[in-house]
Amino acid sequence: MWLSRKLSQHEMQDVASAQDGTVTVEGGELAVFSSGEKREVKTAAPGGYEWQPKKGEDVLVVRGGTFGEEAYAVGAVGQSADDLAPGEVRIRSAAAGTEIVLRNNGRIDINGLLFINGMPYLGMGG
Repeated sequence: MWLSRKLSQHEMQDVASAQDGTVTVEGGELAVFSSGEKREVKTAAPGGYEWQPKKGEDVLVVRGGTFGEEAYAVGAVGQSADDLAPGEVRIRSAAAGTEIVLRNNGRIDINGLLFINGMPYLGMGG
């Protein structure tokens, strides 16, 4: 009886909620502050993508697990996509201007230093 009351109290809480948070510790021991600081936050991304949020970045934190004991940073909050058409994709790093943009017309824009098999690519005129 006591146990079922305790379980129902936990079920009443919103254990699968999502919150905006700010990264406080970057790297392998990722920590995010939202309603409190959560440590050992895991990152989640679409298949094939890997990312590491940087300190001070706003991220979306989703709680999981039976009682909401796990936290996942699932994406950066507040990124502007003003110059992207629906269906286009941008992959951007923290470095200013370093990005790959996949356009709907088949065009691929690469901004930054390009290396192919570890060798710098000196395009036309380079």
